[in-house]
Amino acid sequence: MLMKRIFTLLTVLACGLLTYAQNHVDETFQFVDEQGNVVPNGSVITVKTINEQGEMVVPLSVKNVSGKKAAVKLYETIADKPSGGWTTCVFGGCIELKSTGYSNACVASENYSESLQTEWKPVIGQYASWTAKLQIHVFNIKQETKFGQTIETVGDEIIGYGPQVTVSFEYTENSANGGSAVGLALMGSYTSDEYVTDLSKSSGLPNYPGNLKIASDIPAEELAAYQGGKIVKMRVAFAMAPGASTFFIAPYSKEGSIMGNVFEKTVDAPTAGWNEVEVETPYTIDMNKIGGLLLGFTYKQVNTNDGRNYNDECYPLSIVGEGNYSMLVTGIDASGAWYDFGKANLSVQAFVESSYNQYAAQPVDFGTMVIPFGSNNTKTITVRNIGTEGISSLSYVITASGRETEEETLTLSKAVTMFNAMTTVNVPMASAAEEGTEERVLTITKVNGQPNAASVKSAKGLVASTSRVATKRVVVEEYTGTGCGWCPRGMVGLENMHQKFGDKFIGIGIHQFNSSDAMYISPANYAPVSFSGAPSSQVNRSGEADPYYEAPNAVEYMLSVPAKVDVEVKGQWNDDMTAVNATATVNSLIDGASFDIEYVLVADGLKGTGTAWNQSNFYTQYTASQVPDDLKPFVSGGQYGKSTITGWTFNDVAIGSSYANYVNQATPLENLTAGQDETNTFTIAMPTKTTLKNAIDKSKVTLVAIVVDGDGTITNAAKCVIEAPSAIGAIMTNDTQEPVARYSLDGRQLNGRQKGLNIIRMADGRVVKTVVK
Repeated sequence: MLMKRIFTLLTVLACGLLTYAQNHVDETFQFVDEQGNVVPNGSVITVKTINEQGEMVVPLSVKNVSGKKAAVKLYETIADKPSGGWTTCVFGGCIELKSTGYSNACVASENYSESLQTEWKPVIGQYASWTAKLQIHVFNIKQETKFGQTIETVGDEIIGYGPQVTVSFEYTENSANGGSAVGLALMGSYTSDEYVTDLSKSSGLPNYPGNLKIASDIPAEELAAYQGGKIVKMRVAFAMAPGASTFFIAPYSKEGSIMGNVFEKTVDAPTAGWNEVEVETPYTIDMNKIGGLLLGFTYKQVNTNDGRNYNDECYPLSIVGEGNYSMLVTGIDASGAWYDFGKANLSVQAFVESSYNQYAAQPVDFGTMVIPFGSNNTKTITVRNIGTEGISSLSYVITASGRETEEETLTLSKAVTMFNAMTTVNVPMASAAEEGTEERVLTITKVNGQPNAASVKSAKGLVASTSRVATKRVVVEEYTGTGCGWCPRGMVGLENMHQKFGDKFIGIGIHQFNSSDAMYISPANYAPVSFSGAPSSQVNRSGEADPYYEAPNAVEYMLSVPAKVDVEVKGQWNDDMTAVNATATVNSLIDGASFDIEYVLVADGLKGTGTAWNQSNFYTQYTASQVPDDLKPFVSGGQYGKSTITGWTFNDVAIGSSYANYVNQATPLENLTAGQDETNTFTIAMPTKTTLKNAIDKSKVTLVAIVVDGDGTITNAAKCVIEAPSAIGAIMTNDTQEPVARYSLDGRQLNGRQKGLNIIRMADGRVVKTVVK
């Protein structure tokens, strides 16, 4: 017991001595400000300005006032630093710190005095306030003999804690000194620090297990803001640690051919969150030589085959909301081809060093809009912020038919602060003086009242002024699946929109949430529509919306936007009802317009037995008083108030489309003549998977034709009931041949004659029909 007490006493004494040493300020060195004044221990210095090199510099020097040599290091606490670089040049060397720690060390002479040259280099537009702490640590001097000479070096023992200062950084839109400045800007499908932390919203490609490459495709028009800049760093955020990953940058030619990696680096153990690497040889962006860039990484995709298990490594990808750029993937088959998985904000970014203007905004070409002749409308214009100061207001003029409007100013409801971030503004437009199509050019003249310094200030589009009005229908594509416990809300949402909008609404349920779903449709066999989670929906592929809470309002708005084409569609079963022959008739309101057209088969009344048909339901955790009336059947005590719903009947289910191997196989509509009918045909095969095939009632299958604009949005669509096979011609009254098989109109094989219409396949291959009374 005595020994224990002695040990405890010694420990207390040691702690007390340590506390005394840290609280007692060693006066060997001093911090000195720019005027030569001593900066006392505990002082707070505020830095608000950024220089022409894009740096926020700490205005201090370090001075040895002891009159003798001393070993010294600077301890820098930068745990709160947001993105950006941190460099200190002092004590004979420069070090870029990634985290809290020491910069360079030296044995300083008795009259040593040197500027700290400590600076934070923020990412342009990522405004932040934070504090760093700098403290001088004095070490023992040790002697070493090298090559027969005795030299003095910094020892391992701290013998004194010198003064400490706190540096408060305030980076705001007012920090820049004006004009252009060299700095870092983020480049990627989005330009914030956001990444997925909620594993229920993380992503993966479990249907393609193995070693994959995944990348954000940054096309030429997106790279324009970075022309001449140098990529000096790259970072990737993961929702969960994926194992070893190689980060890479690969430019591609103007013709679309990948030119090979200009940078790659393997990270042996990336962590959840952002993982940053240096580009040792900075890559200069030269748009005269390339057509775009792939920013990507490799990872091993796991398929656990156990549904959505958030504790495995199956879903490591961070994809943040709706995308700006295409997400490309290779390695899913032996071809080595890159496949487009649609627009997605993949969490992969680069840091580009360049000289950036203070006030600069670049509008994006706004395509074609239809304005009923003699009326007014608004056009949503996308604007990119490529200035360091952000955007709070824009001034613009519009040129049409050689005439320029007066300058108008729009104040943004929410200022855009991030560099290269996008915003939208609604610009009033009037129809032309005469019916027809004319080009209009919008030029942004000022940003926040200052001249617009962007090299590209104008965007163009077409306005079709017409007295014709197309019949408008809106498509809502819902991301869903039997494994999605919140998806009963989406099913109810689609049904509500059917009731509210009638035949102006077309609902399509895309069952891709879990591959164990009996109605699962492979991403290779449907258009690459972007979703951040389930249930979620795209309304005319113009924006993501909750199918229950948000989509109805979006549909109502979309119905008010005039369509650019009239479209109708007809479908007819082939002879054995294994495929549908589709014929769409399109009539454009705009002369010379071109569109893509897609076809989708949609089934109602799908129902089956077994786990593949069981619908997950998370609403059992609620009571009837906690949810709207139409969701009450799913809560505890409700008609479907179980965690697994059996016997559910599924509607609006996509069972086939014109996509195969990630490519739309339907012939596009090109250079249409306004007012002239254009026909387009395609044949869609029915599903062959037994589980789904046996559940389909062919009388409840419909055909949808979707007309897609050049920007990827849907301009119009049509839906129809599918007609009987064309080979069923005359009614059979007398035939000497024996029938081989009989079928009902919905394709079910019959055991014998059945009252009503019978479809009969004869021995010679003919298909006829007869009416049995």
